[in-house]
Amino acid sequence: MEPPLSDTPTSPPPPVDRWLWALARFLGFWLKLFIRQRSRFVAPLPQDGAVTLLGNHTATLDPVVMALGVSRPVQFMASEQLFRNARIGGLVRGLGAFPKAKFSRDPQSIETMVALNADGRVVGLFPEGNRSWDGRPEPVQPGLGWLLRKLQGPVVFVKNTTGFLMQPRWAKTPRLVAMELEYSEPVVFPEDWSTSRIEQEVAQRLTMDPSAVAPRGFAWGWKLAHGLNTYLWACPSCYALDSLGVDPKDGDGVRCSGCGAAWRIDVLQRLHPVGEAPALTVASAYDRLVAHFGELPTVDADRFVTDGVALEEREMAVHRVTDAGLTLLAKGPGRLLADAVSVGDDAWRLPLEDIKAVSMEMGEVLQLRTADDLFELHPRDGAPMKWFHFIRGHQGKPRPGRRGRKR
Repeated sequence: MEPPLSDTPTSPPPPVDRWLWALARFLGFWLKLFIRQRSRFVAPLPQDGAVTLLGNHTATLDPVVMALGVSRPVQFMASEQLFRNARIGGLVRGLGAFPKAKFSRDPQSIETMVALNADGRVVGLFPEGNRSWDGRPEPVQPGLGWLLRKLQGPVVFVKNTTGFLMQPRWAKTPRLVAMELEYSEPVVFPEDWSTSRIEQEVAQRLTMDPSAVAPRGFAWGWKLAHGLNTYLWACPSCYALDSLGVDPKDGDGVRCSGCGAAWRIDVLQRLHPVGEAPALTVASAYDRLVAHFGELPTVDADRFVTDGVALEEREMAVHRVTDAGLTLLAKGPGRLLADAVSVGDDAWRLPLEDIKAVSMEMGEVLQLRTADDLFELHPRDGAPMKWFHFIRGHQGKPRPGRRGRKR
């Protein structure tokens, strides 16, 4: 069910602070020169009336570069956590951003967006909701078609084709890669299109093949392998968990401590084998992990059938997240079971059916959202991304059967 809108129209936020916007445009000019931003338009952006910009989400700079590509002020939804900081909150509010509650459908933020649209503003939206890890888009968020039905004016698709190379989500350092954006012609969805048909069109328009991207001009990076093992939580050759490490003699190389397979990564996220390892890309390496551990991810399929244990960690801590900070709830062995996540020999246990959302946040933080609480899981040695993949894979899936890893 979609969030109900109030019968009383919401007044749109005040216009973007023109002096702050002018300062942002001035600073943005120099940023565009530094990142070599090029914005290509299939057709001119309408200079009057409501417009909705829909972009793929590849880098933290996406809202900035999307707005820098056009002459009109663009207003975005932003996490409500930003607005709790007096300085940052005042800045993003002055630039026209408005808050949205995380992990949930927020009727107030939807009403604000509809009000901005009705007032003839330009609103920017990232339909995936989450940043891409390797250039391929995340699924479009449910309810997008319903929302676009509520908005007036055309939609313009904004595809950032190189953001994932300039600032990979998993990487510790940025790269010097030209930022390239493509703005589509203004699109008005036919009246007879269903909401699901609209969502399919949005997903298709924003889809890209990262292996086909060839950025223009000079491209360079340093410590290219740093952080890769947070995304590739197992070796793509022998599949040993948490076995990849950065080569201490080569910041662009990774090596498996189990089988010894090694690769060097380049700016285009290609993994060049050192020795007998297979040639891969970051995306294809991750696909190998997904395929190996199965649709219902398990480390040991037979143990999952007999004991109901899909994944375990020797040491893990779980905290409750509140406005006041983190509260430690339990510490000890962590396990993903057939029906729950547990920490500390069941000192803390969260049924899978109670988990409403699983997300990876900045700083490699894994969060689980229920209807009433927000929790953080902190494995001592294992990659949080591994737990993210396994828990998300078990949400809403049939309980145990021989559907573990492929043999």
